[in-house]
Amino acid sequence: MSQSQDQFRWAAWAGGVLSRVGQPQECLAAIQQRQEVVDDDAGEADLVAAEFRDALRRAGHDPERGCVFVPSGTAADWLKAATRRHWATNRATAHLKALRVPELSPTKKDGRPGWRWRGPGAAAEATMARLGESP
Repeated sequence: MSQSQDQFRWAAWAGGVLSRVGQPQECLAAIQQRQEVVDDDAGEADLVAAEFRDALRRAGHDPERGCVFVPSGTAADWLKAATRRHWATNRATAHLKALRVPELSPTKKDGRPGWRWRGPGAAAEATMARLGESP
C-alpha cells in the first residue's frame, strides 16, 4: 500500500472515530504522541540491529546467514555502542526484548543467558555458533 493510500485510510478512520469522542483534539494529540514513540523505537531498533551486524562481522560472522550466540553482557555492550547510553545487563536484556529486532531472540547456551542472532538468510537447521567461533 502506498503512503498516500495509508494516509487516506488513516484520515477516514480518524474522522469516523474521533467524531464520536468528547475531546477529539486531545485524542488526536495523544495518538500522534504515541506514534512518535513507536517511530522512535523502530529507529532505535534499526540502529541496534546495524550495530549487532557490524559487531558480528568484526567477530568473523556473517550477519546475513549466520546463527550466533551472543552472551548477555556482550549484547549489553553492543546496545551501549548503538545507543550511546550505559545499560546494566538486566536492563539491556529488557530493552532488547522491547525493541523486537527480528534477528534477535533471548536464549541460553550451556546454561548461560544470551541472545541468538539468526540472520534472515540463515538455514533453518543452522547450528548456533558461539561468538568468535566458526559455525
